[in-house]
Amino acid sequence: MKVLFALLFLLASTSLFGQQTKVMLVDVIRIDRAHKAEATYYFENNWKLFRDEAIKLGVITGYQFYETDNDGQLEFVLITEFKNEEQYAQVETNFEPILKKLRPNGPVMLNDIKPASFRETISTKKATVVAMRSFSQR
Repeated sequence: MKVLFALLFLLASTSLFGQQTKVMLVDVIRIDRAHKAEATYYFENNWKLFRDEAIKLGVITGYQFYETDNDGQLEFVLITEFKNEEQYAQVETNFEPILKKLRPNGPVMLNDIKPASFRETISTKKATVVAMRSFSQR
């Protein structure tokens, strides 16, 4: 009986029989429409570059970069996917060497316009995946 209880406890303590709960970091960034080119360049040549390297190193499991243009507001939605809570908790520690390696002098810009001139962070949220199915799985 003790063995059965221990086995049930072990299975219950690992989410979905060993599958870990994915964690997402979701950023919503408002973009100044007059500087969309600068913003796109900045995120594609810095944010995206860092995440491509992070995937290679196993620091994250994926990312998504969306553009929305609703109600006259241009926004980028940036999602970084982590395999579990522990990986998410190490995001700063894990990304620091990537940033130093790929951009030792700081982010690259399209021109002299600084990020504060073209972007405003509307929200940053941590989310855990409740259910997920890829569009390619249909």
